[in-house]
Amino acid sequence: MARFIVRRLLYAIVTLWVIITLTFVLMHSIPGQPFNNVDKMTPTILAHLNYTYGLDKPTYQQYLIYLNNILHGNLGTSFRYEDRTVNSIIGTGFPVSATLGFEALIFSVIIGLALGVYAALKHNTWADYTAITIAVLGVSVPNIVLGPLLSYYVGVKLGWLPTGEWGGFEYTILPSITLGMTSLAFMARLMRTSMLEVLGMDYIKTAKAKGLSNREIVWRHLFRNSLLPIVTILGPLVVNIITGSIVVEETFAIPGLGSSFVESITDKDYTVIMGTTIFYSALYILSLLLVDICYGFVDPRIRLAGGRD
Repeated sequence: MARFIVRRLLYAIVTLWVIITLTFVLMHSIPGQPFNNVDKMTPTILAHLNYTYGLDKPTYQQYLIYLNNILHGNLGTSFRYEDRTVNSIIGTGFPVSATLGFEALIFSVIIGLALGVYAALKHNTWADYTAITIAVLGVSVPNIVLGPLLSYYVGVKLGWLPTGEWGGFEYTILPSITLGMTSLAFMARLMRTSMLEVLGMDYIKTAKAKGLSNREIVWRHLFRNSLLPIVTILGPLVVNIITGSIVVEETFAIPGLGSSFVESITDKDYTVIMGTTIFYSALYILSLLLVDICYGFVDPRIRLAGGRD
């Protein structure tokens, strides 16, 4: 198992390096310079800014400097806000995005698993059809549509919840539902399918023949053995929820990392774009690594296979 983890860790490091390199190359392939579109920019001021941010150096030197800075945990300084570093922007915005993402994840996991389990146990009944309808609607309606609908009808028309800004818990309810609905629907469908497959296994029939109660069969056999597909997607799902908050944060005026990322694209703020992309990529790679490790705890067969590698 140790060799399996070390090899996965090496793969993760190489993958992150490739992403850093591709991000740097793509950003420097964009026509123009970050300061060319600034009004009343004289050649002298432009040359000074390029010198200050190292844009006057050859591209390969900029790459080596940037790679060295990343190794030291420095993602650079914002081109738009010269008194703010990318690290500080991420440090300020990410906790807000993470809080929103965590609440959306809790909402989607609890409701999604409950819907999936209930639909599987009530297969081909009205409860099953209702759960599937909710899942289809959740997948079909994107955040950019669901957010304004909830904001208008629940927030404006009914006045039950605030529709914008960032404050107490009540401010997070509508954006959390908007952000978690797609994941809820996907998880419900996956859990339902997985449980229906496990229901047909011989050991479930044996458990019933032994006289075990329905509760024991569900929790000791069905639920646990149906969780492996959920664990498979849970790591990437966490990162997808957080990165997916970009649209939701703009809709509900939430000062998270997503809003900073959108602004950096508009302003051609290279360092913020690259730093945010690398940060999100590192989270995604880390989540995949943790999922691989969790496999061994959910299914012992995977742990034994990893130990022989």
